[in-house]
Amino acid sequence: MKSFLELDVVTGQFRTFLGDLDIPSAKEIKIERVSYILPANPVLRLMFKILREVFGDNGKIADWTRRWKCAWVVKIGSSKWSEFKDRQKALEFERAMITAKVMNEKE
Repeated sequence: MKSFLELDVVTGQFRTFLGDLDIPSAKEIKIERVSYILPANPVLRLMFKILREVFGDNGKIADWTRRWKCAWVVKIGSSKWSEFKDRQKALEFERAMITAKVMNEKE
Protein backbone atom coordinates (compact mmCIF):
# COMPACT_ATOMS: atom_id res chain seq x y z
CA MET A 1 0.00 0.00 0.00
CA LYS A 2 1.33 3.43 -0.92
CA SER A 3 1.89 5.86 1.93
CA PHE A 4 3.21 9.36 2.46
CA LEU A 5 4.74 11.52 5.15
CA GLU A 6 4.55 15.27 4.79
CA LEU A 7 6.62 17.47 7.09
CA ASP A 8 6.31 21.24 7.46
CA VAL A 9 9.84 22.30 8.43
CA VAL A 10 8.63 25.71 9.61
CA THR A 11 5.94 24.53 12.05
CA GLY A 12 7.25 21.01 12.72
CA GLN A 13 3.84 19.53 11.88
CA PHE A 14 3.46 16.43 9.73
CA ARG A 15 0.71 14.46 8.03
CA THR A 16 0.56 10.73 7.47
CA PHE A 17 -1.85 7.82 7.83
CA LEU A 18 -2.60 6.81 11.41
CA GLY A 19 -0.59 3.69 12.11
CA ASP A 20 2.07 4.31 9.46
CA LEU A 21 4.42 6.04 11.85
CA ASP A 22 5.17 4.98 15.42
CA ILE A 23 6.35 7.86 17.56
CA PRO A 24 6.50 6.65 21.16
CA SER A 25 8.23 9.82 22.41
CA ALA A 26 5.56 12.19 21.09
CA LYS A 27 3.74 13.79 24.01
CA GLU A 28 0.94 15.47 22.14
CA ILE A 29 -0.47 14.26 18.84
CA LYS A 30 -3.52 15.84 17.24
CA ILE A 31 -5.38 13.34 15.10
CA GLU A 32 -7.56 14.89 12.44
CA ARG A 33 -9.87 12.52 10.61
CA VAL A 34 -10.23 13.23 6.90
CA SER A 35 -12.30 10.21 5.92
CA TYR A 36 -14.69 7.54 7.13
CA ILE A 37 -15.37 3.95 6.13
CA LEU A 38 -18.89 3.06 7.17
CA PRO A 39 -21.41 0.29 6.52
CA ALA A 40 -23.62 1.09 3.53
CA ASN A 41 -26.74 -0.26 5.25
CA PRO A 42 -28.34 2.60 7.26
CA VAL A 43 -29.21 0.36 10.24
CA LEU A 44 -25.71 -1.13 10.42
CA ARG A 45 -24.24 2.34 9.96
CA LEU A 46 -26.22 3.63 12.95
CA MET A 47 -25.14 0.62 15.07
CA PHE A 48 -21.52 1.13 13.94
CA LYS A 49 -21.57 4.81 14.93
CA ILE A 50 -23.17 4.11 18.30
CA LEU A 51 -20.67 1.35 19.10
CA ARG A 52 -17.72 3.51 18.05
CA GLU A 53 -19.02 6.46 20.09
CA VAL A 54 -19.42 4.29 23.20
CA PHE A 55 -16.35 2.02 22.87
CA GLY A 56 -13.99 4.10 20.70
CA ASP A 57 -11.87 3.19 17.68
CA ASN A 58 -9.65 0.69 19.50
CA GLY A 59 -10.35 -2.53 21.34
CA LYS A 60 -12.39 -5.69 20.87
CA ILE A 61 -15.64 -3.98 19.85
CA ALA A 62 -13.88 -1.80 17.25
CA ASP A 63 -12.06 -4.88 15.92
CA TRP A 64 -15.38 -6.73 15.71
CA THR A 65 -17.05 -3.90 13.76
CA ARG A 66 -14.16 -3.95 11.27
CA ARG A 67 -14.92 -7.60 10.48
CA TRP A 68 -18.60 -7.14 9.64
CA LYS A 69 -19.51 -8.88 6.38
CA CYS A 70 -21.42 -6.10 4.66
CA ALA A 71 -21.11 -3.46 1.96
CA TRP A 72 -18.98 -0.44 2.91
CA VAL A 73 -18.99 3.24 1.93
CA VAL A 74 -15.92 5.50 1.77
CA LYS A 75 -16.50 9.17 2.64
CA ILE A 76 -13.69 11.67 2.08
CA GLY A 77 -14.79 15.22 2.72
CA SER A 78 -18.08 15.75 0.89
CA SER A 79 -17.39 12.97 -1.64
CA LYS A 80 -18.75 9.47 -1.22
CA TRP A 81 -17.95 6.16 -2.95
CA SER A 82 -20.16 3.23 -2.17
CA GLU A 83 -20.77 -0.46 -2.09
CA PHE A 84 -17.37 -1.98 -1.45
CA LYS A 85 -18.12 -5.60 -0.63
CA ASP A 86 -14.90 -5.96 1.35
CA ARG A 87 -13.74 -3.45 3.99
CA GLN A 88 -10.10 -4.06 3.06
CA LYS A 89 -10.84 -2.97 -0.53
CA ALA A 90 -12.51 0.16 0.85
CA LEU A 91 -9.40 0.88 2.96
CA GLU A 92 -7.10 0.44 -0.03
CA PHE A 93 -9.30 2.76 -2.12
CA GLU A 94 -9.39 5.33 0.69
CA ARG A 95 -5.59 5.37 1.05
CA ALA A 96 -5.10 5.65 -2.72
CA MET A 97 -7.54 8.58 -2.96
CA ILE A 98 -6.03 10.47 -0.03
CA THR A 99 -2.46 9.86 -1.21
CA ALA A 100 -3.36 11.03 -4.74
CA LYS A 101 -5.00 14.17 -3.32
CA VAL A 102 -1.94 15.01 -1.20
CA MET A 103 0.40 14.42 -4.15
CA ASN A 104 -1.77 16.61 -6.42
CA GLU A 105 -1.69 19.42 -3.85
CA LYS A 106 2.10 19.47 -4.16
CA GLU A 107 2.10 19.92 -7.95
